[in-house]
Amino acid sequence: MKADLNELEKGIIEGVAEKTIGLTRELLEKGTEPQKIVDQLKHALDVVGEEYEAGGFFLTELVLAGMAAKDVMNILKPSLASTGEKRTLAKVVLCTVEGDIHDIGKTIVEMVFTAAGFDVIDLGVDVPAAKVVEAVKKENPDIVAL
Repeated sequence: MKADLNELEKGIIEGVAEKTIGLTRELLEKGTEPQKIVDQLKHALDVVGEEYEAGGFFLTELVLAGMAAKDVMNILKPSLASTGEKRTLAKVVLCTVEGDIHDIGKTIVEMVFTAAGFDVIDLGVDVPAAKVVEAVKKENPDIVAL
């Protein structure tokens, strides 16, 4: 498979993490600028969001695409940091509150924020208020998302 940005976008839209991981590594190895990969990733997530809103995709496709995008961002983080290209829009502390064990919505928000350039500190699910306060004091985030 030829590694190019369009193939990467297709892999994200299809939610195929193995494909996007391999393509991302190949693109970096052949010298593609990490920010170009991030821009393509953002475009892919826009397409997925539009398909979801139009009823063409269901929650499963949305989650799979988000997971593939998150894998890409995890691969890109060191490259973005070493080239100075990482542009953090804001720092976010994210969790579901105590008594809520649901994870899907939080995971989607985390993936979208991360792909968009936010630095996300995910505290997990069923998080007590004291832990949130502790994280806010420690991390000094711009946004607290509960």
